[in-house]
Amino acid sequence: MFPEHLYARAAEAIAGFAEPDIYAISLWCSYDEDDTRRPTLVVDYNTETQVEQVLSTDEDAPEPDEARWNYAYWLQSMPVEIGGLSDPTGLRLGQEWIKAGGLWYSDEQEESDFEATLELGSAIARRFEASCLQAGQRLHQEGVLEKAFGRPIPVLVHELEYQPHHADWAIAGNPPELVTEYVAWIESLSS
Repeated sequence: MFPEHLYARAAEAIAGFAEPDIYAISLWCSYDEDDTRRPTLVVDYNTETQVEQVLSTDEDAPEPDEARWNYAYWLQSMPVEIGGLSDPTGLRLGQEWIKAGGLWYSDEQEESDFEATLELGSAIARRFEASCLQAGQRLHQEGVLEKAFGRPIPVLVHELEYQPHHADWAIAGNPPELVTEYVAWIESLSS
């Protein structure tokens, strides 16, 4: 089942992250080639060292909160992609999961009734995002983060463009004290 695959592979990836100053995990909900029929979870992390480097060496240095929480400034050196073209098992499971949910559509259907397939794509995205959030919650519940890092750290489920609902996802997926700063940053984006 696809949601179980997302969680298991994310937990495996996190167990392999070795930098001692990791302070947050990113679960980026993405889609290979912008096709919702190919949902892809990108698992990554950032370090305190990276934040310091961005703030001290970038001539157009962002604000400290931006450097800390915006994935654009993160290391992005070894992200693990789950479910997309680089994960054939995950790709197959993801497509089976979409079909089992009655949301699959063909390229021909997309050409003949774009609006209907756009609605199906939105439904796929909502289901996928919920599965990513559940995976993040399980990482806390099953002690994966504490085992890997010796302490709990936030798991930030997000899309490419930050939206106000990402604050809600952070609150739903983490102990509240871990995401106070992130939530404040997300809220500041819409002010």
